[in-house]
Amino acid sequence: MSWNIMILPVVASAFLIVGGYSAVSSLKKQNLIKELAKKNKLVFKNKETKILEKKLNKKLAIEGKGKMRSFIKVKDLVKDNEISVFRYIELLDLGKEDSNENPHKAHIGASFEVPLDMDLFFTTDGEKEFVSIYPEGKLLSADRYFQKIKPILEENSHENPLTISFRRGRALLYVNTKAKSKESIGDLQYLLDLSRKIKEAV
Repeated sequence: MSWNIMILPVVASAFLIVGGYSAVSSLKKQNLIKELAKKNKLVFKNKETKILEKKLNKKLAIEGKGKMRSFIKVKDLVKDNEISVFRYIELLDLGKEDSNENPHKAHIGASFEVPLDMDLFFTTDGEKEFVSIYPEGKLLSADRYFQKIKPILEENSHENPLTISFRRGRALLYVNTKAKSKESIGDLQYLLDLSRKIKEAV
């Protein structure tokens, strides 16, 4: 028996395991969003949302040599009058040479409309530190909109880092979960509540 024939079942089994894990993980995320909808008496839509996907790609794109930000597979949407919570895959490449960093990441995020002149893209963490992602090194404290939302973030901190962006009239927030953890219903409720507070402040 050749080596190729012997290894084929092993490879096939590995693909089945990975595919099965992805399907289970996807279903868990969908059920979380359904739970959020039920808890807040909102409507759940499980189809891919191309309109929102186009908005995210148009509004939140970044410019610069070797830099890219795009969104695909926007689906499982929960929406009230102003805030949308949904899952998606983000491609974020800031042009840094890091072969160990996978630019494609799956998130559950919250999005809403903001003033057109808001232009912030930063991270925050439980230590109440804020770091500009794009443009790198931007002095956040000099931004008038950041000054409006900083107290909200400090009063409503999360144990995990957040990524927050505002560009061209569109906001996007998501929790950066730890490597071995996944989003919880508490994370989703936090995103919804925080988004409502920020929306009211700006």
